[in-house]
Amino acid sequence: MSWRFRKSIKIAPGVRINFGKSSTSLSIGGKGFHRTYSSTGRVTDSIGIPGTGISYTTTHSSRKRAARSVPAPAAYARPVPAVPQAPVVDIAAIRAQIASIYRTADTPIDWKKMLVTDDPQYHYFKERAEAILNGDIDAYFEVINGLNPLNDLMEYGSGFECGTDDPRQLSVHFHVNSDKVLHDARALPKETYYDLLQDYVCGCAIRIARDMFAILPIRGIIVDAWDHRDEILSVAFKRRAFAALDFAHLDPSDTIEQFEHRMAFQPAKGFAPIVPLDDF
Repeated sequence: MSWRFRKSIKIAPGVRINFGKSSTSLSIGGKGFHRTYSSTGRVTDSIGIPGTGISYTTTHSSRKRAARSVPAPAAYARPVPAVPQAPVVDIAAIRAQIASIYRTADTPIDWKKMLVTDDPQYHYFKERAEAILNGDIDAYFEVINGLNPLNDLMEYGSGFECGTDDPRQLSVHFHVNSDKVLHDARALPKETYYDLLQDYVCGCAIRIARDMFAILPIRGIIVDAWDHRDEILSVAFKRRAFAALDFAHLDPSDTIEQFEHRMAFQPAKGFAPIVPLDDF
């Protein structure tokens, strides 16, 4: 997977045009209702009651699909199934793996120092320091693409989309792909698996914020987590409060509760769709 970048323009209160590499979309609405029309033909509606945690999300296409014919299955001799063996899952190892995600982060970049440095090893940063300090959004995207933070999360099959219309803050959409991540943990009881998945999703949100705060002079970041076309987490991190966290000992799911967020989670059912945060 790789990074995708998009610019958005606010043309009226609650109305934005989003420009991506492969499509353009129009977003209309606020905290209670949000509808997005994509040039691909997809329409997404998000309805929620602010302050209640109750929300509903639907996605449909305005394009008609051609009818498909399904061939009749060929006759075959059904083999006798083998008795499945329950896999041995090391829960402690999985938790340690999740913890390593948010305990690791890029080294913070002092762009003011990069602007005046003569050290040749920092030539890449010096060339871009003035644009970064001036809030050039294209320079932001260039640095993200060049430094490729979160590369280890991409190895899980996760993808990322980054956008902003304000150089003081950033929005990152994180695609969870729960069918691929934590694959071994799916053999565990549902409550245990969903607990691990929640920690993974929240841990990734924390890691994304750590890396973006480290490489860009932004004041805040909204991280949205998506899974199977549904938004399952939306959290707004502000730099000052975020910097005070003890990353070596925090619980990722509990930490999200300290920030403005939207997340509907039940131990026996996992995540439910939510209406994302629109702004700080």
